[in-house]
Amino acid sequence: MGDIVGLSKPNARLVKLLESMVREAKAGTLTSIAAVVLRNNEADFELETTDLTTLEMIGALEVLKTELLNIN
Repeated sequence: MGDIVGLSKPNARLVKLLESMVREAKAGTLTSIAAVVLRNNEADFELETTDLTTLEMIGALEVLKTELLNIN
């Protein structure tokens, strides 16, 4: 039986990362997030920045930009 068109298999690394982040959020150590996500092959973003200032967010995005540019 082949794959169903439009459905993809779960990304185990992504699931593990998100589960870890949920544990941190429940523990209170993860208090804000800015994420670029890919849903159904379309880019989107999620923000929960209650505890981040604008300058902290810009700094975090610059670090992310640098990491993305270094991916080979």
